[in-house]
Amino acid sequence: MSTFDGIVTEIPYIRVDRFDNYDENTKIFFLSHCHSDHTEGLRDEFFEMLKVKNLHLYTSPISIRILKNKYPKVGRELKQLTVGETSLIEAAYMDKTVHLTVNAIPAGHCPGSIMFLFETKRIKTLCTGDYRIDNQGEFTSKYFKDVGCIDTVYLDTTFCKREYPHFPSRKETLTGLCNVIQRWLDSDKKNVIKLDIPAIYGSEFLFKGIFKETGYKIHVNNNRYLLHKFIPDMDEIVDVNDHMQKLRIHVCGRTFCRNLPHDNICEIKITATVWEHYEPGSSPVQHITENFYRVCASYHPSYTEICDFIGYLKPKRIVPCVEPKDQDEKEELLQLLREMLNRRCDSKRNRQEFFIDATKMLKTNSTDKQISHFDKLLSSPPRNLRE
Repeated sequence: MSTFDGIVTEIPYIRVDRFDNYDENTKIFFLSHCHSDHTEGLRDEFFEMLKVKNLHLYTSPISIRILKNKYPKVGRELKQLTVGETSLIEAAYMDKTVHLTVNAIPAGHCPGSIMFLFETKRIKTLCTGDYRIDNQGEFTSKYFKDVGCIDTVYLDTTFCKREYPHFPSRKETLTGLCNVIQRWLDSDKKNVIKLDIPAIYGSEFLFKGIFKETGYKIHVNNNRYLLHKFIPDMDEIVDVNDHMQKLRIHVCGRTFCRNLPHDNICEIKITATVWEHYEPGSSPVQHITENFYRVCASYHPSYTEICDFIGYLKPKRIVPCVEPKDQDEKEELLQLLREMLNRRCDSKRNRQEFFIDATKMLKTNSTDKQISHFDKLLSSPPRNLRE
């Protein structure tokens, strides 16, 4: 769960993924994706402010479609960023015109999710939003090969813990999930599947894979259907109507839509938080009871994936965008990020400079009454779910 306050220190006139703490000097807004922990402050009043002040919110085409469905009156206030293309944005700030270059990079977290690579004359800053990239080596070579030195990375640290060294790839997750589904449905014509998936959207790759492998459409509730219709190719995969009770795979929310005997229903819970110390190559499926399974699917990078990503980028500073709940976990995160920065420096001189920058950005002080910058950045309660 993002706890980022939206403030990019190096570029004070922008806000990213937080829309309730802007001031008169905020001139440009950015949204990485439409999950609720990244849309705080998005409401009719905010869009009216944009209209009155002739300001804009920049995001991906899919996110624009989702926003326009939720806020029908919104029009020119939304500006589209094309993935893989660089955009130059001008704004009036402090009695002068500023120029900001933005590169939208696919984040792989959910449909329409993007990272923002910001560049001015003096700095380069990356805001990852939430992300998960399967083939990270190919991804970094494609989008960051010629980027050069990045000053600061605002980083998805959801699973930046040694307890989460690895997660299965999307392909591994899908293979394990489809095997469970197919065996259950083949064992009895009356059998059905209930998928327990947390976010309203974000698991479309699972839906597409299930449909491709099994041929079964997926029954969803109305809230999911309203979002899925804005995502390419989903209209033939999901259905909101099951009047004939022929659909056998269901993502209907907390209450199952049919009155069937318990023995005919197999529940599969899609989760990541309980999969501590997952080893590469091991099964992404846990068989808990006769008709209850857990399947590991992460929409955020593992600790190893974060290390590899930071190792490639070699930034000077890292700002974590997810707050651990207690002080001990904060200190642990701080230490892990320090290690990442120091591990990738080329000389003792650089190592010292990078370390000082990191501690300035991530300083914690439990005895001083003054709130540290780290505490300021991590000021919202995190998600602490244990399935």
